Amino acid sequence: MIALGACQYGDNLSGDPTATSGYTTTTLSRPSSLAAEPECSNRSGEITVLGWDEFRQRTTDALAALPDQYRTTVHCWLKSVLERDVDGNAGQNGAYAESGMFYAGNTADQYRSNRESGTKWYAATLVNAAVHIRGYENGRPYYGRDGDLTSLTVELEVLKALDAPQSMIQEIKKIIDNIDNPAYQYWNTPAPKTPPPR
Repeated sequence: MIALGACQYGDNLSGDPTATSGYTTTTLSRPSSLAAEPECSNRSGEITVLGWDEFRQRTTDALAALPDQYRTTVHCWLKSVLERDVDGNAGQNGAYAESGMFYAGNTADQYRSNRESGTKWYAATLVNAAVHIRGYENGRPYYGRDGDLTSLTVELEVLKALDAPQSMIQEIKKIIDNIDNPAYQYWNTPAPKTPPPR
C-alpha cells in the first residue's frame, strides 16, 4: 500500500493503519447541491469517518465550512477519514492514496483553543489530502516536492477563502516560498512508524 504524509508531517507512510477499537463510524453524504465531477474516484461522494464523537463532529464541521468548490474536491477524492489519536502518533497525518483515505492526526492541535480557527485549519487539511489523492489517481506527482507544492498551493487558497488567521496563511506560504530549501522539506523527514494493532 502506498501512503504519503499529508502536508504538515512526514513523508511516505508504510503499512496499513492501526486497527482501532472504541471508534464509531459516520457516513457523510455529498450534499445534493454539489454536482459530482465525472473524473471522481469516489463516485458515491460518501465519506466514511471513523473516530470518537468529537472527531466525527470536527470532521463534519470542517466539511461544512468549506466553500462548495473545495467541498466538491473533498467528496470527489476522499473516501474515508480515520482518527489517529489513539495509536501514539496523534500528530502524524497521512493520505493513503490508493485507498482514498486520510489518516488524521491532531491536525488543528495548535489551534484547539479557538474552535473556529481549528475548524478552518482542519478544513484546509482535508482539501490538501484530497488533492494528494487526486494527483495519484490522475498519474501526476502526488508526494514529494511537486505533489506537496500542488497540495500546499490549494491549501493556501482554501485558508484565504475561509478568511483564516494570518498566522495560518503565513505558515503555509512560508513553506511554499521555501519549497526548495531542505529545511522546509518535511516530506524528507521519516514519519514515525505505525505501531502494530493492539
